[in-house]
Amino acid sequence: MLHDFLLQACYFLSAAVFFVPLSNYLGLSSVIGFLIAGVAIGPYGLSLMGDVKEIFRFAELGVVLLLFVIGLEIHPEKMMRLRRSVFLLGGSQVGLTSLLLTGVFLLLGHAPGISLLMGIAFSLSSTAFVLNLLEDENELQFSSGQSAFGILLLQDLVVIPLLAIVPIIGAASSAEIGMTWTKFAKGAVAVIALISLGHFLLKPIFRILIKNGEREITTAASLLTVASTALFIESIGLSMGLGALIAGMLLAGFEHRTEIEDVMSPFKGMLMGLFFMAVGMSINFNLVAEKIDQVLFVALLFMLIKGLLIYGLFKAEGYSRHISRRMGILLCQGGEFGIYILSSAQLHNIMEESVADLFIATLTLSMAMNPLFLFIYDKVTKFRSKGKLES
Repeated sequence: MLHDFLLQACYFLSAAVFFVPLSNYLGLSSVIGFLIAGVAIGPYGLSLMGDVKEIFRFAELGVVLLLFVIGLEIHPEKMMRLRRSVFLLGGSQVGLTSLLLTGVFLLLGHAPGISLLMGIAFSLSSTAFVLNLLEDENELQFSSGQSAFGILLLQDLVVIPLLAIVPIIGAASSAEIGMTWTKFAKGAVAVIALISLGHFLLKPIFRILIKNGEREITTAASLLTVASTALFIESIGLSMGLGALIAGMLLAGFEHRTEIEDVMSPFKGMLMGLFFMAVGMSINFNLVAEKIDQVLFVALLFMLIKGLLIYGLFKAEGYSRHISRRMGILLCQGGEFGIYILSSAQLHNIMEESVADLFIATLTLSMAMNPLFLFIYDKVTKFRSKGKLES
C-alpha cells in the first residue's frame, strides 16, 4: 500500500518537475504545465496512474484551500476600496456573460437549467492563472490590474451560491421538492451557526496560537480549520469548498491574516497543481477527438463573447484601447472554478458524464489557448510600437 502510494507520488512529482518549468520556459503558465503533466501520466498518456476519479476527489483539496485563501481576502476594507471594480465591473461581466452564454447553450440544444449552469460556469475566469500573470508583470499596482482583481473577486463570490445550489439541484432530481427545501433550510441554518460560532471562536484561538505557538502549530490549526469546516458543510449536503470559503471570510479581518496565508501557500500551491494534473488526466480524449470541431467552436465562441464584453466594460471605464484589449484577452478564458462546478454537477447527477467531459475539455482548451493569444497580442503590440518609433 505504502509502496503504491510512493510510486504514484513519484509519478506526479516527476511529471510536475519536468513539464511545469518547460511550460514556463516556453512562455506559458504553470497551470498549462500541470495540465500537460496530467495528460502525460494519465490514461491517454503513459497510463501510470490508477483510479483517476479517486485522485480527482483528493485533488479537490487544492480548490478547497484556494477558496480558503480567497476568503481571507474578502474583508470589508478591501471590498470598500474595490467596490466599483467588484460590484460594477465584476457584476456586469458575470451577469452579461452568463446571460449571453446561456442563450448560446440553449441554441446548441441543452436544457434551460443546464444551459444556465454552464453559462455561469463559463463566465468565470481562472483566478490562479490571471493573478499569476498580473503578479509576474507587476500589474496589480496599476488601476487596470486592480480592476481585473475586482472582477476576479466578484467571480469568486459568485462561486458561493453555486457551491450551495449544485448539491441541492442534484438532490431535487432524485427526491421530492419538499425534501429539497428542507435540505436548503437546514443548510442555511448550519451556515449561520458556523458563521456565528466561528466569529467568536476562531480569531481568539488563532491569536493565542500565533502569539505563543510555533509556526507548525499555526499550520496545523489552519489546516484543521479548513478540514473541519469543509467536512461540517459537506455533512449537511453542501459543498466542501463553501465551508472553506466561509472559514477564510471569518478570518478576513484578522490582524495576523498574512501569517495564516504564508503557512497555507505551499499546501495550496501543491494541491492546486495536483488538481490541474487530475483535470488533465480526466479529459476524455476519445470524446474530444470525436467532437473536436464542437469543442473548438464553443471554446473560441465563448472566449470571443467574453473578451469583447470585458473590452467594452474596461473601455466604458475610461481605459485605453490597448489596456481594454489586453484585459479582454487576459480574462476571456475559463477557469478552475468553472471546471469544479461542472465536475460537481456531474458528481451530483445533474449532467451526463459525456456532456460534462466535453465542456470540461472546452474550458481546459480555453485555458491552454489563452497564454498563446496573450503572447501573440503582446508581440504584435511591441512590433507596432517599435515600427511607430522608427518611422
